[in-house]
Amino acid sequence: MPKVSKEKEANSNLGFEEKLWKAADKMRNNMEKFDRTCSSMDDCIANNEKQTEELTQIRDSLLPKLISGRIRVKT
Repeated sequence: MPKVSKEKEANSNLGFEEKLWKAADKMRNNMEKFDRTCSSMDDCIANNEKQTEELTQIRDSLLPKLISGRIRVKT
């Protein structure tokens, strides 16, 4: 097996480390994009849950009045 000089081996490792850093940077960028997307979705989910609660309260207050005839809906 041919001997590889220490300088060539160091240069080879440097290239490998550079590739690893580039891959890590790319992964970090992808993770940041994913986090921004998920954060936006989380905001939408929270807003939908709040609206659902508000609509549920309105429904629960109006339904008995509609059933009893205390309020009417024009058709």
